[in-house]
Amino acid sequence: PNVARVSHYGEQDGECFYVMELVEGETLEAKVRREGPLPLAFALEIIEQVARALAAAEACGVVHRDIKPSNIMFESDPGGGAPIVKVIDYGVAKVLAPEAELGAEQTQTGFIGTPSFASPEQFAPSEQTKIDTRSDIYSLGVTLWYMLAGQAPFGGSLAQVMSQHLHKPPPLEKLQSLPECVRTVVGHMIEKDPAKRPQTPAALRNELENCL
Repeated sequence: PNVARVSHYGEQDGECFYVMELVEGETLEAKVRREGPLPLAFALEIIEQVARALAAAEACGVVHRDIKPSNIMFESDPGGGAPIVKVIDYGVAKVLAPEAELGAEQTQTGFIGTPSFASPEQFAPSEQTKIDTRSDIYSLGVTLWYMLAGQAPFGGSLAQVMSQHLHKPPPLEKLQSLPECVRTVVGHMIEKDPAKRPQTPAALRNELENCL
């Protein structure tokens, strides 16, 4: 329920396309721009729902590669119930073969994703690193930061953002007003080394539930 359905894909005149369900509602980016930082419990609930979407993708061997606030939507509920969060836009997603060699899943040269929310490994040459679910977990951690602070942790030119994701410790002191367990979860999600992050969406959900 947290993934926007893809019902068809194909190619026409050399251009690839896919058909995605129409999600009526508002993006997370639009909501934060309008309201500013979100209440803590609400932000954690959003991340928990996105983690469910990442678990569904992981089960299919899919890495989204562009998790960010504009690709997370609140589906309108005519009944006025709690919003359902949906991850949209699998346009740069990649299906990983279980036997893929290191870097073999990279089908395009150059950077793929959105710099402000990309993982360090997305900036590295494809032959040096493998992009997997832990990359999406990093991007989701940056998205959580965005919800809590009203802006992403790193900014500037493309070169500056890239350098900060690769080398600069995140400014966790900017989240000093939040409970320690929340700062710990955020810091864990945006570790530079994928091996130091939550290794699966299920592990991330356990951390979130402990915080909640």
